[in-house]
Amino acid sequence: MKSTLLHPFIFAFFPIIFIFSANTDILQPNEIVLPFIIMTATTLILIFLIRRILRKEKTSVIISSGLILFFSYGYIFNSFDNLLTIKEIHVFVGVIALFVIVTALFSITKKKLDNFTKITNVIAISIISISAISIVMDYSFPSTENQTNVNNLSILKFDPNIENKPNVYFIILDAYSGSEILKDVFEFDNSEFTSFLESKEFNVVKNSHSNYASTEESISSTFNMNYVHERIPDMEGKYKLGIVGKTIDNNIVMKNFKELGYEIINFNSGVGFTRDLQIADTTLCEKFGGELMNLEMIRMLTKNSMLFPIQTKLYQSDMRDQILCIFSEVTNIEKNRDKPFFAFVHIFIPHRPFIFDQDGNPTTTENLDIANINEDKEGYINQLIFANKKTEEIINKILDTSESEPIIIIQGDHGATVIEGIESFNKKAIKERYSILNAYYFPDEVSMRPYEGISSVNTFRLIFNNYFNSNYELLEDRSYLIDPENSKSIDVTEFYLEQ
Repeated sequence: MKSTLLHPFIFAFFPIIFIFSANTDILQPNEIVLPFIIMTATTLILIFLIRRILRKEKTSVIISSGLILFFSYGYIFNSFDNLLTIKEIHVFVGVIALFVIVTALFSITKKKLDNFTKITNVIAISIISISAISIVMDYSFPSTENQTNVNNLSILKFDPNIENKPNVYFIILDAYSGSEILKDVFEFDNSEFTSFLESKEFNVVKNSHSNYASTEESISSTFNMNYVHERIPDMEGKYKLGIVGKTIDNNIVMKNFKELGYEIINFNSGVGFTRDLQIADTTLCEKFGGELMNLEMIRMLTKNSMLFPIQTKLYQSDMRDQILCIFSEVTNIEKNRDKPFFAFVHIFIPHRPFIFDQDGNPTTTENLDIANINEDKEGYINQLIFANKKTEEIINKILDTSESEPIIIIQGDHGATVIEGIESFNKKAIKERYSILNAYYFPDEVSMRPYEGISSVNTFRLIFNNYFNSNYELLEDRSYLIDPENSKSIDVTEFYLEQ
């Protein structure tokens, strides 16, 4: 308790431990290695430099104070966010000034800080212990629901003699709304793009909708061909995003394709659960992959720190490169492959942040947070127009260069979010959020064609029935909202069907 070196390291490690403890269902232990190395090195360097000027106990107090202010910056800023007269630069300067004042006070005091050091150590150990115990409990006693194999569908046994298996491209354009919403909410006519798709013999579904309002639930239900609450009925009341997210990594669709002899190809989207799928045989565009560097952990760690303004500029270029890599590489999959493939292509546009203009040039954005910023209608439409252009390019190239005609699905995982009030069951907000682009290219005539209003949960039931002689029953097309209070799945289908 007397050690002056203890609390600076604890305050340096606490944000890492706290974030990890709150996200054990999403993050892997290896993802905290690099942050620990960085914070250890930073703290040691600060101790070395400041000790050359001040006594050791004052050094530790100043470092701890600086770390607390550094990682609390975002929370301080958010507390002033509703005051129009307060700008980010004011908060930034204010935090710096506060640190200077604290440093000056501790530097000039002649009092011994032994008792202060003991109290600070106790506080530091207490707060980090809470998070550490939470991590130990999560790993020692995992919940029975936190399984990656939760599904009530079994892998189908397909006829191994099926010939001419088509390659399959499943392209998710994140937050891509349907034409009706683009016209009503954004005053944008998307007929040029949909007409292009139809000219290429795509079936562009009218009034299609997602089954859930978020990426994880939507993609999980699509890849497991069933609704979340049907597959994980005991989840209600103890919902964790990771339980749903992990079912993406162990999904029945990819297992079925593997049973058919397909190679599974995933593109690292750079975000969430679609960065790196263990079930995939190959992952392309692994810019943010690797054992140490992980975009999600670094972003979580810095988003409320004083590095956030810098983080925005640092990651804009990386996010653009990640998206452009996917558009570039998706047309090269067929090269040097001697077996059919299923390609999952999750592209994080037109979803915010808006980092492209309609010609693909870089734009300037003040915030890379994907969830808590106001929607910019102009930014969304510009990014959607760019997504349209790049999607047209890859469709033309795939259809022109493929040795045999593939199956291509282009789909939004959910719609945009301009109108607020989903949680309060605002009909317009729900209709906007659940309306999606949904288009199918089938290489030949099929017995079951996409019908008006088909939702993404039936996407692969349709494909397996048409091309691989399965007999999945099509589900009733419904949409659900996960209640954040009790995790119950609330049917909101009627809200957007009502005129």
